[in-house]
Amino acid sequence: MSDYFHSKKSSQIKVVTLHDLNFLHDKSSARKIEKSKKLVQKNIGNADAIVCISEFVKDDFLKNKHLFSLKNDVKVDVIYNGLIFPENGNFSSEKKYEFIDKKFILNIGVLFLKKIRKFY
Repeated sequence: MSDYFHSKKSSQIKVVTLHDLNFLHDKSSARKIEKSKKLVQKNIGNADAIVCISEFVKDDFLKNKHLFSLKNDVKVDVIYNGLIFPENGNFSSEKKYEFIDKKFILNIGVLFLKKIRKFY
């Protein structure tokens, strides 16, 4: 739902990553749904390919594809998010980091209240 790169030159190929269509399913108001659909439309309307982050997202998009105007020949495929580090890779740095030589999960994202699970 980025505000960047809505237009493209005819010689360019545009690939858009679709993370989800949660706004269609999370009890959003009709106004928010319409606003979100317009923003998604701006991003995918002139895309040559749409990359979904999972089969679930791809299936959800294909079920709701009728809500958007797409190029006739747009390709939709899955590329999973994530990183795979080599087992025998070494990382060295002049700085001392606590995570070096420990297993960790790297996440770049936004923390929304709806993503926080409450444990009681």
